[in-house]
Amino acid sequence: MKKPSLVVLLLILSLFLVSFPQIEEAKAQGTIYIRADGTVEGTDKIHQSGDIYRLTANISEGIQIQKSSIVLDGEGFTLQGNGEGRGIDLSNGRGQDPSRPEINNVTVKNLKILNFYYGIDNANTNNNTFYGNYIENCQSSLWIIGSLNNNITFNTLNNASISINYSGSNIITKNNFINCWVTLWLSTPPIMDGNYWNNYNGTDNNGDGMGDTPYVIDENNQDNYPLMEPVVIPEFPSWLILPLFLVLAPIVVVIRNKISHKSWI
Repeated sequence: MKKPSLVVLLLILSLFLVSFPQIEEAKAQGTIYIRADGTVEGTDKIHQSGDIYRLTANISEGIQIQKSSIVLDGEGFTLQGNGEGRGIDLSNGRGQDPSRPEINNVTVKNLKILNFYYGIDNANTNNNTFYGNYIENCQSSLWIIGSLNNNITFNTLNNASISINYSGSNIITKNNFINCWVTLWLSTPPIMDGNYWNNYNGTDNNGDGMGDTPYVIDENNQDNYPLMEPVVIPEFPSWLILPLFLVLAPIVVVIRNKISHKSWI
């Protein structure tokens, strides 16, 4: 009786040991890599054409980008998480190993990112553009740490948060923020104007589509031109609107600053 019992016990133990790594992998979720040499590792659902990478289907894994100066176009497809890990990782692990190269000048657009811990990890990276993305149910939707000169526009964040630490010169405009909160710490205040906030309760007496009073983020930061209605994402080609925005955004900021200055004179 003892021998069969021992055999059964060993079988159960062996099955547990075999399955244990699979359980851990599922929890941590797999990662797809766009390597420094431009190759894609971990999926056949990303099509590469030069420096442009396009999703061809939904993916249930995060993507770590290890190459600068590329465009990742989600084409409306979804990165589906399980509450862990990173949807898009631009940090290249520099928080653990500062000797790794910075990943800069990356555009991420037209992508749905659902249910990761970090929607987009934009730590220790600069000059990136996030355009036309939808991010929902991520503990930290946009994690902007030690990061400069990023453009964040025409995105929708739902049940989300934005963390901006040790960062500066970021432009955040024409986004929809639904049940969303922002935290800033030791950062130059970003230009965060012209966004829609679903909990804004101001009025628009002159009917220009913008609230008559700022949306207060915290005691040091506010959206001076909060929108009364959600932003409608442009339907004309993003290859046209994105370059136009990158050219016009600094001009609009200068004009707004001049108008604001005159209003105080």
